[in-house]
Amino acid sequence: MAERSRLTGATGSLAKSARILRVRKLPCRGQVLVKVGDHLEPADVVARCSQQEQVVVLDLARALDVGLEDVEEHVLVRPGEPVEPGTLVASRPRRWRRSFCIHAGLRGNVIGLREGSLFLRGSPDWVQLRAYLPGEVSEIIPERGAIMQASGTVVRGVWGSGTEENGILSVMADSAGDPLPWRRVTRDQYGMILVAGTLQSALALERAALHHVAGIITGSLHPELRPICRSMPFPVVVTEGMGRIAMASPVFSALQEHEGDRAVLAGDARLAPSGPELIIPYRVEQADYALSIRQPPAVGALVRLTGYARLGQVGEIVSLPSEPQITAVGESVMGAWVRLADRRLVFVPLQNLEVLAATAPDPLALLR
Repeated sequence: MAERSRLTGATGSLAKSARILRVRKLPCRGQVLVKVGDHLEPADVVARCSQQEQVVVLDLARALDVGLEDVEEHVLVRPGEPVEPGTLVASRPRRWRRSFCIHAGLRGNVIGLREGSLFLRGSPDWVQLRAYLPGEVSEIIPERGAIMQASGTVVRGVWGSGTEENGILSVMADSAGDPLPWRRVTRDQYGMILVAGTLQSALALERAALHHVAGIITGSLHPELRPICRSMPFPVVVTEGMGRIAMASPVFSALQEHEGDRAVLAGDARLAPSGPELIIPYRVEQADYALSIRQPPAVGALVRLTGYARLGQVGEIVSLPSEPQITAVGESVMGAWVRLADRRLVFVPLQNLEVLAATAPDPLALLR
């Protein structure tokens, strides 16, 4: 999976009361098990398909270190006999040492023995496609899947690992810049999605796996932890970038507001069109479709800066020049004048802005 160090353009990383559509599609033609209008939970199966059978050849003569003519006397299974991954299919005892033991390694049936090799046919595996979102089926994709529709808050990440999970949000940091403390990751977090300002400790990840957390969403991640995250049995989503960068305050505040609520987390960028994400679904009566996920920059909008010089800082657009401006490095680009929290006014190229909200909830909040 290609890694992205930051989001670019004018696509917001936080959308509240958004209408959410997610395509759920099988890798092969199969059977769709739902219909339009069905209300589903994340674990409900939308569709399923059967992958092709596989034939596995076990070279018993080499594995047992015997001649082709002697293999048959060591085989313990017969043609047509079912086998499981741990089924012992051949064995050769040795004096004073452990016997040679060969196991099937798959679920299926024995085809037969030929020229010292055992042929096994693996049973076709069923691929089950789950809903991912708690919501309504809005459209059927014949023989492939469905489109799920829901409403809620969407937090987009810039990097992620792992697949899909759902759980209860648990904020583990007192502020947007606090690291995930490994000592606080205990069995009390079983099945929860942990929220942290930064993630700097491999031990915290290991304890999260030990206690079966559902996932982690963090503002930033130590770069050396990326391969460890990929090996974890749960998804990890990073909202800001690599290093020690605090989670954007509007994002952290939104997650604090929803502590104790159910959320879904997708770490693999291929699972959602917007990349790694966390979704906090609303009940139907809470739906408000006034705010879309994509928002253009506008005067008064609350934005986050993604350029390396000011990565993660939050400000308010005060002007959008209609002509290109010359930057400090001599480039002529379209951009916006942004007032930061420390009252500084800076010019930022549009590709280095993320719209967090169409308007700042409190125009004076950044100046206090």
